[in-house]
Amino acid sequence: MIEGRIITAGVMLALFVTAVAIAVMYFAPGARTLPLVIGIPGILLSGIQFISELRQKEGKKVSAEDRRAEIGMVLWFTGFVAAVIAVGFIIASPIMVAAYMLIATREKWLTAIIGAVLVWAIMDLVFERSLGLVLFEGLLPPMLGFY
Repeated sequence: MIEGRIITAGVMLALFVTAVAIAVMYFAPGARTLPLVIGIPGILLSGIQFISELRQKEGKKVSAEDRRAEIGMVLWFTGFVAAVIAVGFIIASPIMVAAYMLIATREKWLTAIIGAVLVWAIMDLVFERSLGLVLFEGLLPPMLGFY
């Protein structure tokens, strides 16, 4: 039976390869820059991880605590993706970062707010305004007439 760590590494490799292939085949030259900047190193790193996982003889025993932590991270990631799909990167990213800092890492409110503001600044000021990238705006804001 294939172990979860091998499947995870293989899925990550497949996601990066797919993203780069889509960018090369369907995006205009200017629009493919960001997917390639992220995707090519992602392919290299996930490829190394996949090969490393395949070469390991025996899998390590995973404790119940480690399994809960893994499930928690998958749930947080799924929540982040759902939030981005619903309300877009500019809104979802700061909210999810603050929520993660407050709930998962039990940071203070001030730290969570500072983290959220920094994430918003990077998304809005750096990506959208400085670099001119159009980030996904979500499904709900356009439906409700916000964009």
